[in-house]
Amino acid sequence: MILLLWSAGFVAALSPAVADPAQRQAAQQCEAAVSRSVKGEISAATIGEFRRFRRETILKGTLSVLQRPPTRPGEMTPTHVISMRYSYECRISSRTAAKVRVNRLPN
Repeated sequence: MILLLWSAGFVAALSPAVADPAQRQAAQQCEAAVSRSVKGEISAATIGEFRRFRRETILKGTLSVLQRPPTRPGEMTPTHVISMRYSYECRISSRTAAKVRVNRLPN
């Protein structure tokens, strides 16, 4: 249930900015791969570049992700949340799964 709300937030964050149906579909395909890579809740996402080359679609942009700091065994789970910024590149091919490259940006 939480995953559905979380995934809806990613697409909802992109939907006002994305008018093209092809971009919206590509963003939906990249959403699962990006969320697995950052290990947090995506609060905002933007598409900076959208390209098509033969059978491959490339999306580039930035993300704001809400994360909890890591804990060591025996420690309490922290209650505070850190807002992290990332840049991403997602490559979608008609034959393979989405390939995602995520880089952390300075705050």
